[in-house]
Amino acid sequence: MDISKRRLFDENYQQSLLTVTGNMPVVDIIEQMSHAQTSYALVLKQQELVGIFTERDAVRAIANRTLFENITVAEAMTQPVITISKADAEDIAIVLQKFHQHGIRHLPVMDNGELLGIVTQTSVLRVLESIRVNFAFETLQQTIDAKRAVSSLADITARKQTELEIIKSRDLLEVMYNESADAIFLVDAETLITTDCNQRAVELFEASSKAEIINIEGQALQKQQFSSDELSAIVAEINQRRVWSQELQYVTKKNNEFWGNIAVKQITVADQVMNLVRIADISDRKRAEQMLELQAVITRNMAEGICLVRATDGIIVYANLKFEKMFGYDSGELTGQHVSIVNYEDENMTAEEVNQAIRAAVLQQGEATYEVHNVKKDGTPFWCRATTSVFKHPEYGIVLVAVQQDITEHKQAEEKIQRSLKEKEVLLKEIHHRVKNNLGIVSSLLQMQCRRTQDLQVTPILLDSQNRIASIALVHEKLYRSEDLTNINFAQYIPDLVTHLFDSYNIRSSHIKLHFQVEDVGLDIESAIPCGLIVNELISNALKYAFPNKQTGEIIVKLYEDEHHLILIVRDNGVGLPVEFDKKKTKTLGINLIQGLVKQLRGSIEINSQQGTEFKITFKKSRDIP
Repeated sequence: MDISKRRLFDENYQQSLLTVTGNMPVVDIIEQMSHAQTSYALVLKQQELVGIFTERDAVRAIANRTLFENITVAEAMTQPVITISKADAEDIAIVLQKFHQHGIRHLPVMDNGELLGIVTQTSVLRVLESIRVNFAFETLQQTIDAKRAVSSLADITARKQTELEIIKSRDLLEVMYNESADAIFLVDAETLITTDCNQRAVELFEASSKAEIINIEGQALQKQQFSSDELSAIVAEINQRRVWSQELQYVTKKNNEFWGNIAVKQITVADQVMNLVRIADISDRKRAEQMLELQAVITRNMAEGICLVRATDGIIVYANLKFEKMFGYDSGELTGQHVSIVNYEDENMTAEEVNQAIRAAVLQQGEATYEVHNVKKDGTPFWCRATTSVFKHPEYGIVLVAVQQDITEHKQAEEKIQRSLKEKEVLLKEIHHRVKNNLGIVSSLLQMQCRRTQDLQVTPILLDSQNRIASIALVHEKLYRSEDLTNINFAQYIPDLVTHLFDSYNIRSSHIKLHFQVEDVGLDIESAIPCGLIVNELISNALKYAFPNKQTGEIIVKLYEDEHHLILIVRDNGVGLPVEFDKKKTKTLGINLIQGLVKQLRGSIEINSQQGTEFKITFKKSRDIP
């Protein structure tokens, strides 16, 4: 007898096969597999087998995708499908070879393109059962009988043939028993004590040897043992139906936990009733189910509102609970509505125009983040920050996935801050205006005193003081007239200041020519006032002393940025400084004032008296000006 030729599938078995189509969501298929107590689903397209979806595919799908709910079977299934012919499916050795060669657990059986059934590791175990373990006992008895007949030379040929058949059968049974991907136990049906197990059981329960997991009560390996009543009910069901299965948690010998699907089949071995127990590791599938449930819980309860909008017609096909509550709708009330129902419209733009603008931006860019003015069911307008992406849904086609968060409070706080800043800006402008006016009053007083004094030595002193005050007042004037209350544009400030000085000393531009090379450099008030006073002193000195006896000439003013420093140059082509001039020893008010202001700017000063006079002042910007 050659037991390798055994039917591993039933030709009518195809009626109970779990078949699906490729466009079905993985979520639904996992649920169907769980209810059907099966580890696979065959994927058909127009009655043609195009793929197979197993527990391993479910785990990979969860690990590789964020929106797990939207994955289709076609995206996650194993393809191409490894199949087996009807003739080969009847040879256990060929089946086991294919399992090992391709690392698979399922083999669809095909005959001339027709799906007849499927061979699984479970069906291989079914053959083991049909053969019955008692066959091993029978063949063992034949071996004993053969040994007793050794003395009979006439039966030697038959004995040899029997021994070869027994060895072949025994080896084949051992391969199927030990090479199974699931743990297999033989359990005494009366005492429920394990009497034997395969090598996979030793590995699955992380035991050092069989001795650790046999000769013990089977449920001792469970995380939670059955009560006496539960155990009695299970035994009664096995005795009545001869089969029983359930999903349980187990604990290995190393205290690691895993989920297993236990299937018990009552068999008879040498006239003794035994339970053939198969335990399949379904931890991956359980994790997939838990991740699926977690994804659903997160989607329902996440802080942001989520909705899916069909791109072709703008219809809302899904909205989570948060989205519905945010807009004041009851559960399911938004589904089937046009998305423009949640967009706020005003005299400038209708709700549909708002929707079309968002839709166009998202479809063009693939994803867009924006702030949108929405409206609740009761008509209350409010602001949301939204991120919308394009996604291909297996059922609805191209959809827009919008994640929205209510930012009304944030917008209100922002508007309050803007109003406060505007008020402070107005106040600061008013302060600069009043300071400028007050300095103007002081300057006018000095001017009146200058006109009334008869002392020729006092007059230029009063005039210099007046110009210095004017340079400071000009800074405040520029600030309150500027949109930027923190910085002064010196490209505008310096020409105005120099023009004032020319008027103050009654100098005509045709007599002394001015040249400006001033970059658009912004200075804050802390730097602008000392820098303005320096320009005031240098130009005043040039106008008073560089061109005696109404001599003509020119004055050049430069201001530019060099890396992180500002360079101020005031140069004239007048008579130059006296030969005996020494900036360290000179004690005039003008020079002392310039040196003090340069020190205040934390800068340095260089004086060149060849072919006129040049003052070069280098200082750092007090802070980065955008």
